[in-house]
Amino acid sequence: QAAVEGRVAFVQDGRAFDCAGNVGLIPDTRYTRARIDRLYGAADRAAIPAAVVRARSAGEQGADYRSYERAQACTDNGFRFSDLPDGGWFLIAPVKADDDVMVLMRRVQTRGGRTVNVTLGG
Repeated sequence: QAAVEGRVAFVQDGRAFDCAGNVGLIPDTRYTRARIDRLYGAADRAAIPAAVVRARSAGEQGADYRSYERAQACTDNGFRFSDLPDGGWFLIAPVKADDDVMVLMRRVQTRGGRTVNVTLGG
């Protein structure tokens, strides 16, 4: 089984942002890819103000959407997802500096039971 291990290293306008809660991991499917594209304006990586993401409409989530989403606490700006099958995944992390909250999104690919190391915002 593969793993995704990562850290947040996002800097904007000279300010370092830190994780603000959980990092989400969602499998890349046709449905989730279209949803991610509508919310983040891209399907590979993005850094968007949280207010902008919340204001965009991606329609109602499918009934089983939440059952496929995983979440891990971000500790010291790091996170790890284990026991993943091979495939595409979307990482989503809220980050904060002072009162500014951004959401980072990045697509990753797991293969061959290896650990994928990711830096969000780097």
